[in-house]
Amino acid sequence: NASGASIAHASLARCWEALGDPKAALAEYRAAVHLAPEWPVALKGLAELHMKQGRYLEARRWFFRALTVDPDDAAVRHRLRALEDRDPAR
Repeated sequence: NASGASIAHASLARCWEALGDPKAALAEYRAAVHLAPEWPVALKGLAELHMKQGRYLEARRWFFRALTVDPDDAAVRHRLRALEDRDPAR
């Protein structure tokens, strides 16, 4: 479950993403995951950010972690399938 602080960090991450600062967004998502390691929203946000930056192996890692928390998440399964065709060396 997410705490108020982890929700705040994830919200800040989305703001930093919108402002074009992926490094700051990454730090905020990591803080959210640190505070709430089982919170799918933060795990998926971190995975999506890595995916947008072409860090497909990292994206895959975080999507798999999100899937362990919520094995029925169809959106995560879809993202993992999309990553199968990506170059893992990136």
